[in-house]
Amino acid sequence: MAQEMLNSDMLSTLALPLLFAISAGLWIYRHRAAQRPQLLLSLCLLFAVAAYGYAQQPQPPLFALLLAFMLVLSGMILHHWEAVKLPIRNR
Repeated sequence: MAQEMLNSDMLSTLALPLLFAISAGLWIYRHRAAQRPQLLLSLCLLFAVAAYGYAQQPQPPLFALLLAFMLVLSGMILHHWEAVKLPIRNR
């Protein structure tokens, strides 16, 4: 019984911050282009903290949440990289 509480503890600790970071990150990424580099760095650091939490207590639901977070973050990084790279090509 105590082991089940410990196992769900990491998921309940990280679930809401990761979901909030995804939703707020997408909003900031879309509406505040000047703050994209700081946002992406912050989300990468949050992902590293969450990955450490997963390493401490691996669980399938937490892995699925991290996978979704990683896909959204990777999409934002690739889109930002292309947006930064395109004006350089035109010169």
